[in-house]
Amino acid sequence: MRRLHLSTGAWIFASVVAAAAIIAPTAYAAVSSTVAIGNTGNSLTATVTASHQLLTTTTMPKNVVYSNGYATNNNCDGIYHPPPGKAVVVTSVTYDLYSAAVSGGEHGAFLMTAECTGYYDAADTSQADETETRIFPVGLPLPSVGVYAIGGAAQIYFTGYLVPASQLPAAAPATKLPARLTHATH
Repeated sequence: MRRLHLSTGAWIFASVVAAAAIIAPTAYAAVSSTVAIGNTGNSLTATVTASHQLLTTTTMPKNVVYSNGYATNNNCDGIYHPPPGKAVVVTSVTYDLYSAAVSGGEHGAFLMTAECTGYYDAADTSQADETETRIFPVGLPLPSVGVYAIGGAAQIYFTGYLVPASQLPAAAPATKLPARLTHATH
């Protein structure tokens, strides 16, 4: 019996054809598979927008919070205390900073807890009147919200949403007032 002797080129061609026959269905199966993101009961499934972005919502409308508060020179005002068992995630804050002095004196405000136990964000200016807005894309989790004014007056407006208090980080990221501004508080 005689064996079939193929040239090297023929063996390569036959290998490519065999590989294509094996890989094509596997690749098609991987490309055409669908993955669903949902809850454990499969009653809710996430969708994708026309621009291929995962469509999500941060919270239910009843959990949206909007509030404002005012503080004057070297005073803190507790603006918002969430309901028991809840915390607030601040998504944006607008500072309206006012000073009785003409431009040149430094004044500002700090976003704090309502208990005035450290600050999470700050805005300052040397202008007589200025408005500054901060957006927190992933949110700034706080147990409560307050404003502290230095060297003038400050009105803040904030937007956020409620979460269970158990979702707050274990250690609060609040820091002490900057040394350059603490002299104004004494």
